[in-house]
Amino acid sequence: MEVVGVVLVFFLAGLGLDNWLDTAPWFTLGLTVFGVVGTFVRAYYAYAAEMDRLQRERQQSRTVGAPATTLQGTADHAMSSRGGDAE
Repeated sequence: MEVVGVVLVFFLAGLGLDNWLDTAPWFTLGLTVFGVVGTFVRAYYAYAAEMDRLQRERQQSRTVGAPATTLQGTADHAMSSRGGDAE
């Protein structure tokens, strides 16, 4: 809903400027594109900040000294428990 509101506000501002300055459709198009791009940029930065926060939270929750589990480490363990060669 926030995305629609922001774009609508910029669209209406552009429409008002175009009617006032008789420059249709340039301010309407420009401000609408500005609103859409700005909304996506804001969403990207919010997403990146949330992912950084979750990454820090995950790193802090790991116990000190515990080995990090990797996909390769899991595969090696599975192979060795079956008697196979991990390499």
